[in-house]
Amino acid sequence: MEKRKPLGIVSCGSLKSELESVLAREGQEAKLYLIAPAPCIDYASMERQLGYALRQAQQECQRVLVVIGRCHPHLEQILAPFGAQRVEMDNCFDALLGGRSREIASEANTFFTTPAWLKQWRRFRQKAEAWDEVDLRQHFGLYRRIWLLDSGTTPFDDEDVLRLFDDTGVEVEVVPIDLGDLGQLLRPHVSTDD
Repeated sequence: MEKRKPLGIVSCGSLKSELESVLAREGQEAKLYLIAPAPCIDYASMERQLGYALRQAQQECQRVLVVIGRCHPHLEQILAPFGAQRVEMDNCFDALLGGRSREIASEANTFFTTPAWLKQWRRFRQKAEAWDEVDLRQHFGLYRRIWLLDSGTTPFDDEDVLRLFDDTGVEVEVVPIDLGDLGQLLRPHVSTDD
């Protein structure tokens, strides 16, 4: 008997541990294909990474689910040739906050991040080396707070949080979240009853 191919999930690496946790809790099996955390800072790189991940998933999986927000202006055109289904969400943080990221952000000009993205901050800073301290403060100056959404699935240290604060000048609040919203978002798409 031939083994059934798994569900393939293409997602931002910012959600890796959260996706693994929800899938395990739901008793669902899927193979993750991750693009680098915070892909929305470089559209060309995101398009290349998405294409690669989608090709791999399409070859190895029964069907492909994309768990990525509207982080690229041409996302639907990128996905179209692969016939992949995309979970409806504005951004990765929407998946963790039950679709409320825009509402919360508008209340107090909030920038959201996750521990996985926080670990990439140093890489981002090196990549954006043309940004000096003034550029960083100007970019983040419109934010009143940074919410670090902590589901408890990815460890992080205070030094990384302090570095983000030092670089941006914006208060970083660690906000505990559960993964119920992400589970609810995925549940209709990951059912084993296909």
